Amino acid sequence: MPLKIKDIAWLAGLMEGEGCFGSWRNGARKKRKMIRAVISMSDKDVIERVASLLGRNLTIDKAPKIKGKYMYRVAVTGSQAAALMLTVFPLMGHRRRDKIYQCMKEWKSYKKWSHFLEPLVESA
Repeated sequence: MPLKIKDIAWLAGLMEGEGCFGSWRNGARKKRKMIRAVISMSDKDVIERVASLLGRNLTIDKAPKIKGKYMYRVAVTGSQAAALMLTVFPLMGHRRRDKIYQCMKEWKSYKKWSHFLEPLVESA
């Protein structure tokens, strides 16, 4: 289901403050490049909303607790993370844009079919 503009803006603001964008090597001999977007916090209701918007399940980090509270997390990887990054990119601050740019560039170098990312990678 497509996200509403207000949901994209809300999600972008949350990702700006509490989110994490990253990449890592995975698979045999660590050749496969993966990207991930994660948001984690102790506010279960907020993470449940994120999970609902992204069509994902939330994860409960039973340990470590922060100030006696459980931490809740939602993560997306691969093409779903790329879609999220491209969606929130124009709404991010400089530091987050730089990180998204770096993730997308590394992921693009691995993905044979990711020519649709060219405008972002070349102009950012």
